Amino acid sequence: TMEQIHSRRCRLCGIEKPLSEFYFRNDSGKHRPECKSCRIEIQRYKQFGVCNVKYEEMLTKQGGGCAICRCTLNSSRYTKLCVDHDHKSGKVRGLLCVNCNTALGLMKDSKERLQAMIEYLRRNEDIV
Repeated sequence: TMEQIHSRRCRLCGIEKPLSEFYFRNDSGKHRPECKSCRIEIQRYKQFGVCNVKYEEMLTKQGGGCAICRCTLNSSRYTKLCVDHDHKSGKVRGLLCVNCNTALGLMKDSKERLQAMIEYLRRNEDIV
């Protein structure tokens, strides 16, 4: 009988981790050779040029939380802030929580639209 494998060593960080820490590839039927946290770093670097060292520097500069609402992430689902960038220039602006990042995206980074939303809320703040 074959012994079941419950862990593997990440090819990048070299740390032995449970298989749950590796993404499963449906195309090959195997787990990726790099752990989820290393994989996330690879994607963040490819997309934004932000490695873990730069991410930690940005986070420290922002006081450890979202650049907009200042929340810190401690849920099991969202443990890292999103790298926010200008979609026209590609320039990285800061680290945002999922809610603030999504809100900016839905508003298409429009200062006018965001200002109109603020004015709308002010006009209607007495409604119960």
